[in-house]
Amino acid sequence: MTIRYALIQNETLVGKNRLVAQVYSVGTLDEEELIRRVSAAGTTVSESDTRAVFANLKKLLREAILDGFNVNIGLGTFSTRIKGVFEDYTDRFDPNRHEINIVFRTARWLVKDVRNQARTHKIPPHEMQPNLSSFLDVVTKQRNSIMTPGGIGRIYGSRLKFDPTDPDQGLYILGENRGVLRVKVIAENRPHKIIFLIPALPAGSYRLAVRAAVHGGASLETGFLSAALTVPDGMSLLEEGDEFFAAGPFLLGRPLDDR
Repeated sequence: MTIRYALIQNETLVGKNRLVAQVYSVGTLDEEELIRRVSAAGTTVSESDTRAVFANLKKLLREAILDGFNVNIGLGTFSTRIKGVFEDYTDRFDPNRHEINIVFRTARWLVKDVRNQARTHKIPPHEMQPNLSSFLDVVTKQRNSIMTPGGIGRIYGSRLKFDPTDPDQGLYILGENRGVLRVKVIAENRPHKIIFLIPALPAGSYRLAVRAAVHGGASLETGFLSAALTVPDGMSLLEEGDEFFAAGPFLLGRPLDDR
């Protein structure tokens, strides 16, 4: 029960030399991981049964919200809000001017438990590196195992966003005995998700790394996906212009079997 945080400058307090705490998660538990943990928690419910319950809960939650209900799931309450300005009492909802948002209000008992039981741990700036928690190969639907050349890859985590205009930042593919390939085509570049076009790669084992200036820091930090990814035999090879270059100091010392 440890909440990791680091102190950063608050840009809204100009000239006041104030610092605020920035919380850094140890990763993101997605639906599949939650299902696995629920099934492994000493219950008699199988993983397939848990997955069915999750699917049914999502379906019922969606239908109830669309029917205009607030939904309390014990952990908190889902409700809807309409954003935008109406001209007068005869004005109606216009999707071009108004937007429906979903609001989640956390249950008081959960907030109270976290505040009373959580412990904090201050981390130095050099630990504020990008965190690559999982990789999804969209073509095969496999997680943390296969990369399909020419397909779409998704990386989930935290502190992932980088400056694409900086040649020293980016998403990198580390090839065994090949060096480093900087990914060229990035569809989404967000703090919690990167979507990219997987280059044409020869069969082999690879690792992913993100190098970025976290929260505008002066130094660049590098984070690695812990799992080694495989391009199976028979898939397309490198295309002209997609060349590996020698690994820089920031990527050295990370063998493919370093998990």
